[in-house]
Amino acid sequence: MLRLLYCTIFFWCLFRLSYTYGAGRPIKPVVCIGCKVADLSFRVHSNGNEKQLKISQLRGKLVILDFGATWCGPFIGQMCRLASLQKKFGACVQIILVTRDSQVVVSRWLEKYNHVEDRFSLPMVTDDSALSAAFPHQFLPHYVWISPQGYLMGATGSDMVNSVQIEAILAGKKVRLNPKVDPAPEQMLLPAAIEATTGNGKGDFDEAVLFRSKLRGYQHGAGTGTIRRSDSTGHWKGMYCVNQSIFSLYQEAYGYGEFEALLQVPGNRVLLELPQASGFRYTGNPKDTLTLNAWMGKNSYCYDLDIADPGELSLHATMARELDHLFGLQSCMQERMMRCRVLKWTNDAYKLYSKVGPAYCEDNPDWLQLSNSESSELYERLLKYWWQQDTMPFIDETGGTRHIDLELHARLSDPAAVALALAGSGLEIVTELRRINMLVIRRDESVKSIVP
Repeated sequence: MLRLLYCTIFFWCLFRLSYTYGAGRPIKPVVCIGCKVADLSFRVHSNGNEKQLKISQLRGKLVILDFGATWCGPFIGQMCRLASLQKKFGACVQIILVTRDSQVVVSRWLEKYNHVEDRFSLPMVTDDSALSAAFPHQFLPHYVWISPQGYLMGATGSDMVNSVQIEAILAGKKVRLNPKVDPAPEQMLLPAAIEATTGNGKGDFDEAVLFRSKLRGYQHGAGTGTIRRSDSTGHWKGMYCVNQSIFSLYQEAYGYGEFEALLQVPGNRVLLELPQASGFRYTGNPKDTLTLNAWMGKNSYCYDLDIADPGELSLHATMARELDHLFGLQSCMQERMMRCRVLKWTNDAYKLYSKVGPAYCEDNPDWLQLSNSESSELYERLLKYWWQQDTMPFIDETGGTRHIDLELHARLSDPAAVALALAGSGLEIVTELRRINMLVIRRDESVKSIVP
């Protein structure tokens, strides 16, 4: 069964400083704004070709290094926009994608998206060590700016990478690049009333901790997302959420049971029964980064929870109880009659029944193929495109165990397009009323919110 793990524009990675370049010379991290960047050498892949490149060969151009990974959602999502910026500014700017992933991994990854025009026209450094050592970081994505004269201008998040900033720099204007902050998790949180040590720094649960709970406001430049920590037996005992809205925190808290594959409750399975919900969930245009960042700064939190022995209460249940107490709310799962998108068999289902062969599943934004795979695979792969964006709950009534062969050509983020492409295949997606579990959040007048 496919298990999908989502983190919206944030991922954790540990960095190493033990890289070398040249004749065994250690690479010194460039951390001082205005410092000259060493003449690092690295191999670049572009349009099927590979060549050796040095920083000095890029003099006269504004250089933007985009550090990411093939498993990093923002790294993928930003590529079209970065390719567009590269095309707009031409020879004046050089944007380079940088990843520690191997060329083999990257090549396989590119095959999924090779139909997307211009997305991968940008040069890419794979198997990276030198650039990551020179510009150490913990959170992805990470953007490093090098001036046309070869000096470090700064390291930022994706919000700074836009036409306005680039035009100002090329025009010789003074530009303030809001720095991306990369503190360790324990440095980002206020002391808790009950806490022990801060963990081993590897994302594992510190078994010396009996109970720890911390909450603070928005942390500028730290991105957003969740890290889950496990004990030595592999059980979830800790959760660290960075810059998340109250709505998102509750999605995490109830991300178990039927939502275990997603590790979050889909946004369309949450009902906010509140007189005023504007501070709970951002409803504006996600592409309007200025408005989004301003809203996040006022309405997002960093939350950390560790439990040595939750007993009958799971980590998630404890988190839900704490959130209710902190924000003066009452949350629970309730059955409600809702209009849903329903995946179900038709009378032509036999057309999809799998022939003998190896199990295979693959998808990209415009195509999906299943071979000898359970029908639940189709549901879960569609769900990853719909679970946040679509306003209507999506449920599976196929039973999930029948093995099928299916090739689907449609924009997978568009439910109507997928339903049309499935017509006559043996499966259909229809809109019908169903009684389903919904996460209901309402104000608890008997509890005073601790958080202003």
